[in-house]
Amino acid sequence: MAKAYSLDLRQRVFDSLKHGNTKAYVAKTFNIATKTILKWQRHFEESGSIDKIIPTITRPRKVNYSEREI
Repeated sequence: MAKAYSLDLRQRVFDSLKHGNTKAYVAKTFNIATKTILKWQRHFEESGSIDKIIPTITRPRKVNYSEREI
């Protein structure tokens, strides 16, 4: 699994966007994907925080022990 980007980098990206730079320019400058910037912006709008996004979706179990007959 890839490491999360640093909080400092996220702050610099948001500062650059606030100064009127385009997402494409900021992505190229900081060597990140524009999709990453969009994901960070969506997370910021939902939570009000630029902290790292903690994944909440897990893979379902192969065996459901509550439905299994003993």
